[in-house]
Amino acid sequence: METDGSLLKGQEKEEYVTGMFNRIARPYDKLNGLISMGRDAKWRQVALDWAQVSCDDKVADLGTGTGDFFLEIRQRLGEEGQVVGIDIAENMLAVAKEKAQARFPGNIDLRVGTAAATGLADASQDLVTMGWVLRNVADRAAVYREVQRILRPGGQFLCVDMSKPSFAPSRWASQAYLALAMPILIRVAGGDREAYDYLNRSTKRFPNRQELHSEWQEAGFADVKSRSFMMGSIAAHLART
Repeated sequence: METDGSLLKGQEKEEYVTGMFNRIARPYDKLNGLISMGRDAKWRQVALDWAQVSCDDKVADLGTGTGDFFLEIRQRLGEEGQVVGIDIAENMLAVAKEKAQARFPGNIDLRVGTAAATGLADASQDLVTMGWVLRNVADRAAVYREVQRILRPGGQFLCVDMSKPSFAPSRWASQAYLALAMPILIRVAGGDREAYDYLNRSTKRFPNRQELHSEWQEAGFADVKSRSFMMGSIAAHLART
């Protein structure tokens, strides 16, 4: 029987997510672009514009995956800034490293680790980013504590992830896409059906934009702001410590 990874907690979820992303690392970029209809790169760019990344910032990209957020940040920082990418899945990091070395000769800082235990120094980062990661962590409260620990006072936390539209027709359209259209796209592209069933189920169980906004405030983040993309199916959140 297929395991519903969205229901798992703690170490079991961490192991499930690690195995899943190690398994889909090579086709991940192609399928992600297909599912987002090629708009995921634009959402990352808009989110980083919103955070006003500076060329001398120190940035930690948690759950860096195949490195698309990491690469966009590295491009914006130039030679003065520093970005470290951390991910639990070694195969995803291997793809990220290949892409990074092709674009940026020299030292690339990519490490195996988790969003709840980064190994980074206290108050060492100006910005922490997470792109389509928070929905997959085993303990969001633990991640929030770690983000607050590694950010300098006044540092920023930026997250982009799936969401659920508040407007009913948009919500129904989003649910229909995830449940009906997306499996067809995955089958045609030869993707991993279990992994994208997990995407559908985990999205249903993840807080919507307003709920996550409140959760961040309750966790102690300040100046919490949020915005939606794709009729509310994607949400970006930005806050300060």
